[in-house]
Amino acid sequence: MKLFGVGASDHPMADVKEARAILDAIPAGDPFKVLEDLSHWLESVRTWPGFKPEHRAQIVQMVDDAAQLHLRKLQREYVSSQRPSKFLENRLWSVIREWHRQSGLAFAICIDAYATGQKGWEDLKQSVPLLTVRALRALAAQMKWQHMRYGPAENSLWEMIAKIYALSENRKYSQSKAIAYPGSPAETSPEQEFLKAVMFAASSPDSLLPVEIELVERLIAHLAGSFKLTTSPRPDIVYCFDLANHEPPVRAAHLPHRAPTLRFFAAGGAVKEIEKLAQTVKSTGAVPSSIALGGNYEPEVVLDVLDHLALHWAPKPPERRAQRHRVKSRLTVTYGFDGVRAALDPTGEVQFDPGKVESWIVELLARAAARRRLELAGRRDSPFDARIPAAGNGGNPDLGPGRAARAGEAAERADGNQPGLGNCDPAQSGRFRSRGAAAAARQCPACRPESGARAKREGLPAAAYGGYGTRRRLRAGALSPDDPRYRRVGPSVRSRGRAPFPARR
Repeated sequence: MKLFGVGASDHPMADVKEARAILDAIPAGDPFKVLEDLSHWLESVRTWPGFKPEHRAQIVQMVDDAAQLHLRKLQREYVSSQRPSKFLENRLWSVIREWHRQSGLAFAICIDAYATGQKGWEDLKQSVPLLTVRALRALAAQMKWQHMRYGPAENSLWEMIAKIYALSENRKYSQSKAIAYPGSPAETSPEQEFLKAVMFAASSPDSLLPVEIELVERLIAHLAGSFKLTTSPRPDIVYCFDLANHEPPVRAAHLPHRAPTLRFFAAGGAVKEIEKLAQTVKSTGAVPSSIALGGNYEPEVVLDVLDHLALHWAPKPPERRAQRHRVKSRLTVTYGFDGVRAALDPTGEVQFDPGKVESWIVELLARAAARRRLELAGRRDSPFDARIPAAGNGGNPDLGPGRAARAGEAAERADGNQPGLGNCDPAQSGRFRSRGAAAAARQCPACRPESGARAKREGLPAAAYGGYGTRRRLRAGALSPDDPRYRRVGPSVRSRGRAPFPARR
């Protein structure tokens, strides 16, 4: 039945003029409502069977263009210095991520029509480089917003990126230039958007705060012209990506095989540009206006991100210094808030009710002569992972109270025992997880005397070496108090371990 007129399709946006009228009629006062409505229309156009490929692509681009202004406004609000309420934060994240998901799927459908030779695919030849650019950018943005909430990696996104980019190489338009959006300052290409996505993954974004993740994306966009992509390994190439494997990028040094689908990439000249930019920020105390960061950021925050990128983009990225080995440990676990509260005695001892606990044996993937403790960096709560409670409020005064870190994220320490917890500390394991439960470990009496005595014997001062969030324990006298690298750290400040780019297993 034709509800909206006659023609090849009875969709409300079957006519370009009608589609433009619908988009203009959406109230612009509420960005949330605008993005929700546009996401609805984008999904409708994507799934409606009556569109010709060229017409579907044209309508998808129109809807995408209409969303950009409102999308940028909501993104700035999410990463603003003043943290929104929990409800508003969740709403912002959900709306933004859903838009990128619908956008990526819509452009992928248009490209699939071209790849499979659907009727009318010839009309897409001129616009397919632009469709590819927008598709890759939407998929990369979806992964970025997944990192904003420290969610699990989705290999389905890498599969889509791999297939879309591989098609651009096979059809010889991977280097075709296009302006992504009206008003964009520079041209881009499918190859450049692919490099942005893999370089973002190689930058260890899971060890950064949301505002730092935003800065990493902006700096990658600014430096994308310096990145290198090859089909064969070279001494200065650090990472690689398999177009047929559909998994995140890995270090080229850990490849188990060689295949024609491998693509090797590195920062190239971007490393020197980062070093030069860092020197400029240090000498002037300001970020150059030529770099579009999407907002005003403190120079110290920008310098921390630049140091982070220089570390992970270097020709020799960070690696473990010792071989890891497996260790089994026993944990006593109690469930729920009431169980944890009952286990914490005001005297400082942990008292478990034998009838309400479980005994776990956890396999730790630990490092010889190393210890780990829970990171309480004050990150935003993730909707995906449960938490392990810790003494105190778990908050950082600079980042907001009560934001516990994920259980698997731990900061490296000097020896094998955690003061007060001993080798029973669950944070020693990067694989420790407790979904849907709050867990607390019994203190190990055998470990406490050695840990406390060692700390007292060596007199480790609470000193910080390096930028914000990279605290290291230093031996007494290692740095003079007059040294600019030395600063005292108060008891409420927690360190944020910088996790190196994970090696492929």
